[in-house]
Amino acid sequence: MITPLGILQRNFDVLKKNSSRTSHGDKVFKMAVSNVFRNKKGTALVLGSLFLGISLFVIVNGILAGLDVSYLADEYMDDDIVIEISPKTKLEENILDQLQAVPHVQEVSYTTKLNDQWFIDRDNVLERYIADFCGTGTVPQEAILQYANGNQDQTYLFGIGEQDFHKAASSMNSSLEYEDFCQGKIAFLASATIVPYEGTDVSGEIEILLNRKIYSIELAPCYLSATFREDGKTLLAPNIYVSQEWLEQIGVPGQINRIAVQIGNSEQALKTVKAMFEAYSGVGITSKVEKIKELKASFGGITFLGNALSVILLGIGLMNFINMMYVSVSSRGKELAVLESIGMTRKQIYRMLFIEGNTYAILTAMLIFTLGSAVLYESFQIVKTQASYAVFAYPVSQTVISLAVVTAICNLVPVFVYRTESSHSIIERLRGND
Repeated sequence: MITPLGILQRNFDVLKKNSSRTSHGDKVFKMAVSNVFRNKKGTALVLGSLFLGISLFVIVNGILAGLDVSYLADEYMDDDIVIEISPKTKLEENILDQLQAVPHVQEVSYTTKLNDQWFIDRDNVLERYIADFCGTGTVPQEAILQYANGNQDQTYLFGIGEQDFHKAASSMNSSLEYEDFCQGKIAFLASATIVPYEGTDVSGEIEILLNRKIYSIELAPCYLSATFREDGKTLLAPNIYVSQEWLEQIGVPGQINRIAVQIGNSEQALKTVKAMFEAYSGVGITSKVEKIKELKASFGGITFLGNALSVILLGIGLMNFINMMYVSVSSRGKELAVLESIGMTRKQIYRMLFIEGNTYAILTAMLIFTLGSAVLYESFQIVKTQASYAVFAYPVSQTVISLAVVTAICNLVPVFVYRTESSHSIIERLRGND
């Protein structure tokens, strides 16, 4: 137990130094910092309580921010609106121009399709792929007889434009020229969903029969994703993607089977686009805006529970801190009374308590931005193994708000407790614990 004489002697050693308000002579500041670290175990307990409460709050909010359903929607859909058209549906000739004229529409691209297209694989480039496809056990013998004939195979042939070409080419570590693509010199292959060949190397040439003419085309260096501008459905052979411009040049443009529209987050543009296709049958429209709404509805309960948990954890940490600070300042009632009795003003005591509270707040902030950030990042990496779509996003606003609340509490609680204690006279406070 610290006696009044001990307190007097300890503070006299501080007060007898230079009275100027410099970093070495500021008596109140030195006393405040000394008080914080006087009881090292108590200080560690207070900081630990604050750190756990705020770090758990930050970690939960950081993980929830990274699990934003808009990231998941981006994984499901590359485009804002996808319009799929049945082969039996005949669209107006200027439908693409009409879409481009819709307010807030940024870009329109489309894919054409030729069904049941035969090609020749003289060098057996696709022999292993087709063997693996048939080896899945999902291909009936009749299909093998129908869609293959020696080194000739049947597949779906798609025509794509410049935007889709660059998207396909960017997924490969190879320099492909769009000019060569437009001249019918390059074709892309896309694997089926049940045969995950995406990224697998492939090389060689195939010959495509179009308008009773055979065109020899070199294959791009690796397979595209099964769902590249399609739903992953194939025949025995992989889907083939060539230039729309080239198909038009040789007189086989194909039929539009898919239109992609970029609108950002404009719901008005989505409504307009939907209204344009209401009169058509065999048209399916999906949008990223609607997908995000669906995902938010399904994830709503999880998000609510996560936010509630983070607030509860922060509340528990702050209540524990308030309790500890109350006990700490209350137990120092006689010490503060002695300081007043030797001439320290209440203004100086308030300032000392204010500095003590800010010291706790600063130390807590340092722990959160260093150790807390490291724990958040490692926790997020664990979550990402289960949710690959998650994107790390530091919860800056939640961290700043929680630290602002802690700073306010660190400053107000000691002052509030002292004000309550100082309502009694100095003599009463000196005798209070006797």
